[in-house]
Amino acid sequence: MTIWQSFMGTLMENATVLTLMSLFSPVYTKSKGRFISAIIISAVVVTFGEYIHLPIVIRFIVNYGFAAVFYSLFFHRKLQYTLFEFLFAIDVSIVIEFLLIVLQNFFWPGNLEVWQSFVHLGILLGLSIVCTKFVRMVISFQAFYETYRQSFCLVTISIFAVLLLELFIWDTARYSLYANLGLICLFILMWLVLNFYLLKVLVTDERKKTLVSAYEQYEETTETLLDCLYSDQHEYNRHLQTILRMCEENDTTKTEIMTYVMEMGQNEDKEKQQIFLCPAGSGLINGLIYTKAKEAADNNIKLIHLSESKVPSFPCLNYELIELLGNLLDNALEYLKKQPKNKAKEIYLDLGYDQGKVFIKVKNSYYAATTESEFWVKKGYTTKSSSKHGYGLYNVKQIVAKYKGDFNIFTEALYINICIYFENSNGKSDSI
Repeated sequence: MTIWQSFMGTLMENATVLTLMSLFSPVYTKSKGRFISAIIISAVVVTFGEYIHLPIVIRFIVNYGFAAVFYSLFFHRKLQYTLFEFLFAIDVSIVIEFLLIVLQNFFWPGNLEVWQSFVHLGILLGLSIVCTKFVRMVISFQAFYETYRQSFCLVTISIFAVLLLELFIWDTARYSLYANLGLICLFILMWLVLNFYLLKVLVTDERKKTLVSAYEQYEETTETLLDCLYSDQHEYNRHLQTILRMCEENDTTKTEIMTYVMEMGQNEDKEKQQIFLCPAGSGLINGLIYTKAKEAADNNIKLIHLSESKVPSFPCLNYELIELLGNLLDNALEYLKKQPKNKAKEIYLDLGYDQGKVFIKVKNSYYAATTESEFWVKKGYTTKSSSKHGYGLYNVKQIVAKYKGDFNIFTEALYINICIYFENSNGKSDSI
């Protein structure tokens, strides 16, 4: 194969790899100019490595290592993401190309000619382009990858290790590969089946962990809400018993009983005035806000809910939304509990929709130094006295980053504001 043929073949391989990588992120094919520039530059480097006849192992390391690093820098994407996406694309390319070689050898036995190699590369490129045209499939694939990234990457590396061995045999002992094509094909097939089974097991474990995490989040809110209900029921029963005893006493007048009942009503009205709530249109969120509002009222803190009648649809999972709200409100409550009694203590919560984005806004009274706000989102920083805390806002920021949201924290007069924005979604959050 001439240098020109090698360059054109590498160019087609690079185009296929980048097209498959676009299944993970559209950044690779968003700009046609950058796409063409990337495959040409990478093809030139790889062809030069083949021209100077580097040892096979070194050539593999240089070619694949350079491509991963170059694509990461060229498309401004994290190296760890680019590396695994590159390896996945290489895996798919090698498997399909190997299947084409098997079919070629079955119908037309003999050595693979140069023109036949280019036909294989053309078929491979065409299949990769067709895959990217199924929008629903691409969206589902990206969602699966974002949710189970670690498991996906582990299986990808495992498959790549075996396919790299097949490539090594292809470059060093091609005739031996043709002679044992059936055995090698069976081995690769078994390895793929085992790894797909491993991926299934890992995904199942991840889902179980998600369910456990959801249970932990719901459990705390539900138990707190039940405690509030039991407390209110206990108070109600105590008042009934007191009124019953007053009725049994001969010297108790109706006026005294009426006065007692009216005082109960006035006390209940006073407690309600300390809680400013609007229905969130979501049972679990209503419960969470109610329990936090009760906790705030018990500590002379005003928690004011300014949201619309229904919670907008957030892209995060239900338990993650509860974790976001719970951590934000807990952080504000813990901070204000430590403030002197003569200080104003107010928390404002707002969930809504604005200009194509859904948002969560929490604002609370703030008396610390302005420069302290930047440390609130650092891992381990806490407004609490216990050494076990300090991960609330850090975890909030991690969830926001997971769904590509915007996290803003700033001070304004005597308040600190935390604003979280997500792209509008038709997720499940509105069905909590």
